[in-house]
Amino acid sequence: MRLLNVFWHRHQLGFELGIDVERAVEDSLDLIDDQFRAAPEARDLFLGICRNWGRAAQTFREMHELGVLGRYLPEWGALTCLVQYDVYHRFTADQHSLLAVQNLEALAPGQSADSEGNAQVVSEVERPGLLMMGMLLHDIGKGKGHGHVAKGIPLIEALTARLGMSADDADKVVFLVAHHLTMSHIAQRRDIDDPKTVERELTTHCMMIFVALDEERRSALVRQWVPVSDEDVALDAHARQLIELRARAVVEGVGDHGCEYMTGGTVVVLGATGRNFAAGMSGGIAYVLDLDGEFAKRCNPAMVDLEMLGAELPQHLWHHGQADDTIVKQLVENHVRHTGSKRGAEVLAKWNDYRARFVKVFPKEYRRALGELAATKKKAA
Repeated sequence: MRLLNVFWHRHQLGFELGIDVERAVEDSLDLIDDQFRAAPEARDLFLGICRNWGRAAQTFREMHELGVLGRYLPEWGALTCLVQYDVYHRFTADQHSLLAVQNLEALAPGQSADSEGNAQVVSEVERPGLLMMGMLLHDIGKGKGHGHVAKGIPLIEALTARLGMSADDADKVVFLVAHHLTMSHIAQRRDIDDPKTVERELTTHCMMIFVALDEERRSALVRQWVPVSDEDVALDAHARQLIELRARAVVEGVGDHGCEYMTGGTVVVLGATGRNFAAGMSGGIAYVLDLDGEFAKRCNPAMVDLEMLGAELPQHLWHHGQADDTIVKQLVENHVRHTGSKRGAEVLAKWNDYRARFVKVFPKEYRRALGELAATKKKAA
């Protein structure tokens, strides 16, 4: 068990492994056999890493790089350097999963002063170790090819049985793997403006799925239901699909390429942005709280115009028929109500001051389309 003990202690204490230790681990990988994998002691060490958040992503990454994770969980080993040929993923399956673990871990209490809403949700998860395990292994079926969810279910069932997990714990992990695309599918294939959709679909299990979403960059998935605020949030391919369905998102920061290729919907960013914001953006509106006055330098201006909130516009150019002030204030109010966001509350409390610091990102193509639509209506009248 010393091979896993090394990483358990590294996880608990936060030290870095020396070169000699790393080489010794690599030279001892053949000790991880079927008997080792079935040992309760090994299971307890592995689940101990899953349960204690803070360094789990670092520990799993090092276990992966030294070959231990793939030897202990052969199903995971099949994801190593596995390229994903679709529009949603930039990383190989193994790196995608490790980054998902990192993003999940960043939602834990105390990780960010701006993520109280996330931390509250995560703190209510009764078995965080199972959530972490589900996140790490959510794409386990990809090693078997197309249809990874269906193919992943028997793999995770066999894995949890091999580890000797209780039936209840195993069922929760299997559920997360089996349904990690459910919230995405609801958002893409259901009317998310229909309250019945929420009543029918947003169950307690769906809350678990929301927390355990598998995206490389936490997306704006159905934030009108359970708004999430955190730094390093970036709107990715899934978010763009939601935006096409007139989704509304409120986030407290975005990474690079925020709102890239956005085609519709409404996004409010209450904080910093990364570079290349709005690249390829052709529809919808983004409202960015430009706290440092440098947003224009981080925005890609090729397809968008930047305006101040409340700039006078003819009514036919109003987004969804509403004034910008009304849209932003309502969305921030909903955000605060659902998350308890301190930043959102401050913006509302000092609305007149913050209002002047919002920048409206208005796609040129969207402006043109609204103009043509108004001209067509006028001609028809």
